[in-house]
Amino acid sequence: MNKSSGGDKHFHKQGFEITRNVRGFMHQLNEISVEFIDFAHQAPGMVVDMGSAFGIATIPILKQGIEVTACDIEQEHLNELILRVPAECRLFLQTKAGSFPEDYNFEKHTIGAILLSHILHFLTPEKLDMALDKLSDWVAPQGKIFIVSYTPYIAPMKDFIPLYEERALSGMKWPYWIVNNIHDYFTGSKEVAENLPDTMNYLDLPSLSKALQSRGFIIEMARYLDPDKNQIPQGVRFDGREWCGVIARQPD
Repeated sequence: MNKSSGGDKHFHKQGFEITRNVRGFMHQLNEISVEFIDFAHQAPGMVVDMGSAFGIATIPILKQGIEVTACDIEQEHLNELILRVPAECRLFLQTKAGSFPEDYNFEKHTIGAILLSHILHFLTPEKLDMALDKLSDWVAPQGKIFIVSYTPYIAPMKDFIPLYEERALSGMKWPYWIVNNIHDYFTGSKEVAENLPDTMNYLDLPSLSKALQSRGFIIEMARYLDPDKNQIPQGVRFDGREWCGVIARQPD
């Protein structure tokens, strides 16, 4: 993963950059983001980086001369992204600020590639279903969704894993939905805890894959991401299932 965003100097020694809205971090490029970057030139429609933060995945695509729509809940993030984009690439960048999914309404079948890296686990179950419904409408035939998410299997949340697994066995649709009390369970560093919301909806491969397939998407890849290859922070590593990655394609 040697795609350069030009922003490495901003990263914390643990491999992330703290965002400015208590919604976690911008991580360095992972293998799903690299697949998104590589697919951008053949995407059958718009290229969208949803939850772009400061542009770790956006900037490498802009440097290829490809237009990207960078979306983020925080306008300050987008302002910083614009500053980090090389001047000669800024004409390829469009930005949209808003809360996903409710503030976004793309035209039907206009998106050829969309990245959602570490944003879906901030959504309530209701908003997650809304997001997937909208994605089903937005993505063009042969277009692809690229998803990366934290799973329940992270060291700071290990005490909650038994309850998650009990919920999953019971058939609960989104079994790791934690409402207003994540800090009762989170045992990670104070620096990380201070930058997390109280409510979280960590995802797992079975639930996410099933939800995408139920909306007609074809799963091209679904797996847990290698911690070393993807520079997963040491403080969250548990058993190799810390992050899941999914690439799903809209059929013709």
